[in-house]
Amino acid sequence: MWIFYSSMENPHTKSTNIKFVSIQPCRGRGRKEIEKVLGKVLERFRSRGIRTTDCNCDNEFEKVTPFLEARKISANIVGRNEHVGIVERSIRTIKERVRCIFHSIPYRRMPRIMIDAILRSTISWLTAFLNNEGVSRDYSPASIVLGNENPDFKHLKLSFGSYVQVYGYTDNTPRQRVEGAIALRTSNNQGGYYFMSLETGNQLHGRQWTELPVTEFVIRRVEELGREPGQSDYALRISNF
Repeated sequence: MWIFYSSMENPHTKSTNIKFVSIQPCRGRGRKEIEKVLGKVLERFRSRGIRTTDCNCDNEFEKVTPFLEARKISANIVGRNEHVGIVERSIRTIKERVRCIFHSIPYRRMPRIMIDAILRSTISWLTAFLNNEGVSRDYSPASIVLGNENPDFKHLKLSFGSYVQVYGYTDNTPRQRVEGAIALRTSNNQGGYYFMSLETGNQLHGRQWTELPVTEFVIRRVEELGREPGQSDYALRISNF
């Protein structure tokens, strides 16, 4: 039996037996938005031959009960002001790890892309290793559900928030071939990384870079990006944990 727990915090899910945790971006709290997110998670399990039979959810998930029952999943909705314990403990673990990262870097305000990277990286590492309470003694939750290989630590060369010059363009024009950026997280198991451009605030993808010291200019620029419209409330949430 595979039991599936859910919470409305972004929403966060954790499977009882496999111990696979995930967090999904959700554009709203309406029925259609939640169904879309849950559908993606359930499809991920189904594609690996894992059957989901039960779903223990917060009260706000009551609106998607027909969606779950149509997929032969029994929905157990906890009462108002009650919570699913296993998910609440998982959320607490994630917040503690994110808080540690936040207080280990010099930036006191960050744009959305950096906070998303912290969350994704935290979730990735929580599922990358064997779980003593899981169903397998040979495969990690990420290996079972996502088919991921074991982490290759020789490629872990950058810490979150590091300042680098990323090598990008290789054409014959005179334009600049490197760009100042902030390291976000690994992108694959072959040495690739995602970065945030200090010029545009957009995500970059590269595997060649030169790491440099984090200067006051870099700190100010990151915090400026965190103050742009649409960023402030989201960026401040991390400091309120």
